[in-house]
Amino acid sequence: MKIKTLLISKSFLIIVLTTLSIIGALSYQKNSLQKNFNVEIARLGQEKVSKIVQNVYLMTKAMSEAVEHTMADNLRVAEEILTKSGPVTFIPEQKVAWTAINQYSKESIQISLPKVYVGNRWLGQNSSFSTRAPVVDKVKSLVGGTCTIFQRMNKQGDMLRVASNVEKRDGSRAIGTYIPRVNPDGTPNPVIETIMQGKVFHGRAYVVNAWYITAYQPIWDADGKEITGVLYVGVKQENLTSLRRSIMDIVVGSSGYISVLGGKGAQKGHYIISQNGERDGEDILDSKDSEGNLFVRSIIDKALSIPQKAFNRSIPVSIEKYPWKNPGEHKAREKLAAITYFAPWDWVIIAGYYLDDFRDVENRAEQAIDEMILSVYLIAVLALFLALIASVVTAQRIFSPLEKAVLAFREMSSGNLDIRLPVSGNDEISQLGHAFNDMAQNLRKVTASRDELNSEIAIRKQTEESLITSENSHRKLSQEFATVLDGIQDSLLLLSPDLKIIWANKNATINRGLDEHTSLTGSSCYHWYERNEPCDNCLVLRCLETGLPQKTTLKTAQGKLLGIKAFPIKDASGNVINVIEMASDITETVRLREEATRNSQLASLGELAAGMAHEINNPSGLIILNLSTLKAALLDALELLDERFEQDGDFEFAGLSYARMREEIPELLHETNISAQHIRRIVEDLKNFSRQETVGVNEVFELNTPVEAAIRLVRNTIKKSTDNFSTRLGNNLPSISGNPQRIEQVAINLLVNAAQALADQSKAISVATYYDEISNSCVFEVKDEGSGIAEEHLLHVTDPFFTTKREMGGTGLGLSVSARIIKEHGGELSFEKNHPQGTVVKISLPVTKDLDNA
Repeated sequence: MKIKTLLISKSFLIIVLTTLSIIGALSYQKNSLQKNFNVEIARLGQEKVSKIVQNVYLMTKAMSEAVEHTMADNLRVAEEILTKSGPVTFIPEQKVAWTAINQYSKESIQISLPKVYVGNRWLGQNSSFSTRAPVVDKVKSLVGGTCTIFQRMNKQGDMLRVASNVEKRDGSRAIGTYIPRVNPDGTPNPVIETIMQGKVFHGRAYVVNAWYITAYQPIWDADGKEITGVLYVGVKQENLTSLRRSIMDIVVGSSGYISVLGGKGAQKGHYIISQNGERDGEDILDSKDSEGNLFVRSIIDKALSIPQKAFNRSIPVSIEKYPWKNPGEHKAREKLAAITYFAPWDWVIIAGYYLDDFRDVENRAEQAIDEMILSVYLIAVLALFLALIASVVTAQRIFSPLEKAVLAFREMSSGNLDIRLPVSGNDEISQLGHAFNDMAQNLRKVTASRDELNSEIAIRKQTEESLITSENSHRKLSQEFATVLDGIQDSLLLLSPDLKIIWANKNATINRGLDEHTSLTGSSCYHWYERNEPCDNCLVLRCLETGLPQKTTLKTAQGKLLGIKAFPIKDASGNVINVIEMASDITETVRLREEATRNSQLASLGELAAGMAHEINNPSGLIILNLSTLKAALLDALELLDERFEQDGDFEFAGLSYARMREEIPELLHETNISAQHIRRIVEDLKNFSRQETVGVNEVFELNTPVEAAIRLVRNTIKKSTDNFSTRLGNNLPSISGNPQRIEQVAINLLVNAAQALADQSKAISVATYYDEISNSCVFEVKDEGSGIAEEHLLHVTDPFFTTKREMGGTGLGLSVSARIIKEHGGELSFEKNHPQGTVVKISLPVTKDLDNA
């Protein structure tokens, strides 16, 4: 069978099988697709209503936390007003009769209690809002809400309202009502239980005739030992209109809504929030669905069974389905409710909707599936006939040019490179013809094409390398930018007038050695400076007093210098209400400033030393030159003088006998030459030491070289300090690498420190250099018999600005700079006690690796 016939039959067979497979699969999957689609719609509806009820829970939680924070602030305001009004006192000799009414059972008892005074004013028995009540009305005018002062009635802890702006149903103040220690159902009252433990109560509580979001704080007697009353602030829960309106405005599906029921106690099954607020307060606990089930009780039971714990990811939701038939409807419709429970307010939150709200979507989906399958059927039949025609035409168009191409390839295989295929059109067959013609033509240009290809490859490689370089540069820039953001080290604190931390940034925590998630809020700022009371001349207190920014410098126990700045935050009246404190570690900045000053002085010394060296070297050089001339002249003169000595014997020469002068004059010239050379070396050492350091100098040298130079420079200081100075410099020490001038600077610092530590000239200083095989390093050691370093100072001697010689002008930078220089050279600076007294200082510098391996 020819390929042409085979191609037509196979193509047609594939199209037929494909069409039949699609039709069969669609017919088989239609019902399953419809069923799955309906299930997915139901699942999405359930997920949506669950999300809605979770959002309402979060709205309620956010409102609860906001109101509780407000109550905490209001309680602080009330406490401040009560404190400023005067102490709360009770006059046992002045008693007043009360008809005390239990706010739950409404039962009344007669009781006589001491009068309650705030300052010099008796609170009275004011039940009318037309007469202002002290303290509580002022709190209301400042922060809103309600406020009450309670008096303890008995040892049990029942609390009587003696001053209040809580309103009873008759429009009077709720004084004379009391909160019992034990509720009518026999359970302890949570408010009184918390107060009697000396704690502050925050949360939802029943107040006289309604539920409030409250805060209660105990009032103590003058000795602070016994609770004598309670200070209360609160806001009625039903007054949270923004939350209620937001909940009532939510629509679930097309006709569903959000409702809230009470979960426990007297409000169990009562509407707290109903649709449009029309049934608020109505008891629906025993309502039944169309099948007679107590669905409300079931909803509440499911809500109360939800575990109340911290929700890490999502808020748990229960689902309740029940049939419901509205008045005027012929049959019940299935209704679904998503339920959750907000325990702090005893709210059962319900989001409900009718399942047939999504029926229209299901019908449209089913209709779309039917239309799609019908379209596929029609298209499949049409495609079947068109495919047969197309297969025949396509096969003819493909194989006619292919037969010509086969003949052309045979010609080319026989060596005819000039053969060409006739080409017309722009389809794949035509492109094959063009390709064949191009191939024949390009066979003659293989060598040139190869060079061009190599060039193209090189360009592409260069482009790829440029892209890689650009990508690496971009990645490096991103990393540097991230490093800059992470490298901000300043600490920021927001402080209250009583120096409590209100807010702290991440670095404020990290800079104190704590985990970044640790909260500093609520603690005292001086606690983090390891103090039990405010700092002396505290700049935050100064800022609070003056209302002006303040700044100071503080040294921590670890030796760090902190630049502290305080900025006042003022209210509209210009009063300072808080202070922002910014702490920056300026240890390195101050150290660099001191070191820059020192380097500037050294630079000046270098200029002076250079000038002195020039002035001294000129006459010194002249002396050395003249000594050579004098020595040559003396040798010539001695020949003549020796002849005279042999002829005439000894004679007087320069006031002395010639025989003596013959021995001493060469020695005098030699000593003079040695002295002049010594002057030149001292001047050269001084000039080298004070020379401006060259950045990046890295020489290979022997440790003895800078040590000997340092000893020469400070020899005069050492002679003035001790009569017992000794050196023991190692022979053939391995070479080290680095900056010999900076090593010399360290050696001078250590030698001067040792000299200054000696009490008198009888104390000794010894210097040694040697090779330590264990650490493969060269060691420079200075021992002195001075006053030594205290045990507690050994760990801090290299800290910047640490010094025990402040009265002698010490800045505490010498050893800090020396330690840094040794560290830059990969070495170690250590301090030990020299027994029986004094200090041993060791510098260990690693041996040069290349030389060590040689």
